[in-house]
Amino acid sequence: MKLLLQAPGRHDLRNHLIGACRSNLAFDRQCESERSAYLARLVAATDSPATIFAALEAALTSADEATDVPQIFTVLVRLVRTLPQLEGGALREAFAGLSDEDRLDCMEGLILLEGAAALLDCAELLASRLKSEGWRGQGMLDALVERDGANSEQTLRGLRANHQQLDELMASIEDVGQPEPSADDEAYDLAAIRSDIFGGRRPPGAWRRKLSQADWSSLTAEMLERIDENNAVQFLLHFRGRPFPDDPTRLFKWLDSPVPRASGVTAGILGRVPHPRVRQEALQRLEVGDQGVRLLLANYRPGDFAKIEPLLHKPPSEERAHDLGLAVLALLDKNDVPTDECRTTLLNVYEHTPCSLCRNSAVTTLVGRRAVPAWMADECRYDADPDTVRLFLNP
Repeated sequence: MKLLLQAPGRHDLRNHLIGACRSNLAFDRQCESERSAYLARLVAATDSPATIFAALEAALTSADEATDVPQIFTVLVRLVRTLPQLEGGALREAFAGLSDEDRLDCMEGLILLEGAAALLDCAELLASRLKSEGWRGQGMLDALVERDGANSEQTLRGLRANHQQLDELMASIEDVGQPEPSADDEAYDLAAIRSDIFGGRRPPGAWRRKLSQADWSSLTAEMLERIDENNAVQFLLHFRGRPFPDDPTRLFKWLDSPVPRASGVTAGILGRVPHPRVRQEALQRLEVGDQGVRLLLANYRPGDFAKIEPLLHKPPSEERAHDLGLAVLALLDKNDVPTDECRTTLLNVYEHTPCSLCRNSAVTTLVGRRAVPAWMADECRYDADPDTVRLFLNP
């Protein structure tokens, strides 16, 4: 965005921007913030927003499988709301011509465009599929709040009283917020749990929290005897979320499993075990790769970041950069690491991770330690992640 503000007429930047609107460039679309507001700000910062708007309208009506229809639609809506010279009359017609799936994904954008009337239409569209698609409801209400602000609450109360589908939608949202009754004190059937585990099924309920230490240790010993390449992930996943109740060195061989998920889960399990052999294994692996970072979670010692920092200079892929960034952030969350030791590593996480959430975590950590360089503060004011931008808004 800063480049556009400095040179709004650059043709190459406009082409890149149209491409970014057509294709979602987020590393993890399910977790990272949607980027329509950010992209609309970029378009508005150019010297030809109307030309880009027309190009995006054409892309919407001729979308192929590679086109992110919801993103383009919502960018167009935001531009209409931001720039008075743009007309949005064709967007409702475009919405009607979308596929069923794309219409569901564009409902929030339509509500941003037309407000309460569109909310009622969308509630009717969703009425027959509340069980499978009701999760969309909160985003629809949020879109109305974004559009109408404080007035939306009173509007919703009035509409709900006279519109059955909206009432059902809002009731389903309220039900989601109700806590489930605790089953921790209920009796459990160890034989049934064992039968499920070794039959390849997931035992129901919160069985891991209910088991006594003796029962858990007994099951663990049997699982370790039965584990092989075919069921490694299935059994290893049972060891997540609580301290490993056996000799951790028995899991070492799975760190080198040919199944990537098995080796990753194993590193996560062992990382929570404070043990000298686990630390030794971590340091050996840091010399040849980055898997050792996760093993240090409960085995960190001052000075370890000197061994981690070189791994971030040039990660071999976005996926490895992301995994390494996550491991570094988890390590910092669980250990008291001096700022002088970890600052360079955090700067490298910011530079190399493809994920805006991880980048935000790195920046937030640096802000908390008052260790943000001036160039980063300046750059983050234009970040795609709204939470990162808010870190540097003037009070």
